Amino acid sequence: MTDTRFVKNARRVGQDDASRATVLVAIAGVSEPATVHVFDTEESFRSWASASPANGPVLRLDDEVARARTERPVDARVKELSDQAVAGLYDLAERHGLQPVEDELLRRATLEPPVRFEALMVLFDAYGLSGGWRPVTGTVPVLDWVGFAARTSSVWIAGAGVLSEHPWFAGRRLYLVGAPFSRFDDLRELGFDNRASAAAVL
Repeated sequence: MTDTRFVKNARRVGQDDASRATVLVAIAGVSEPATVHVFDTEESFRSWASASPANGPVLRLDDEVARARTERPVDARVKELSDQAVAGLYDLAERHGLQPVEDELLRRATLEPPVRFEALMVLFDAYGLSGGWRPVTGTVPVLDWVGFAARTSSVWIAGAGVLSEHPWFAGRRLYLVGAPFSRFDDLRELGFDNRASAAAVL
């Protein structure tokens, strides 16, 4: 992420300033993130997100965050759905002779039936998309439910996702937007290493 720019109020800021922000939005292409938008308040984040139709996925995720905070759904199926996603990735890997979490397999998992995830975020507990991993295919307001609280060090994503510092999307949030697939190899650079306790993707 050596070329990453941290931007707050249309001005470039340093990584230290960004690491204290309330909300971060990292936008990536096929490779590493190029721009991280930094917001000190919820109001400034919502104002920015509402200003452009391109930010639609971020706004929808923010609505999901708000819903989880207020409704506090206790869905016993969260772990079951995560386990099904793991099984689906292993099955797809076996059929194509690929490793369960290599780039090519994850891309196929979002394109190819019968697995075909509409959106997929894979959390890794080591840098460079390595180590232990857990897929997120919807909303997981408590990552401890799937055994992955405060473990995420890197992320692969197809779509848009959010990580939150505390369960039920409390505390600092990091939105990750990739087009169409992105990898965030080192969350230390975003001040979010081993901090995620809730996650959602769409």
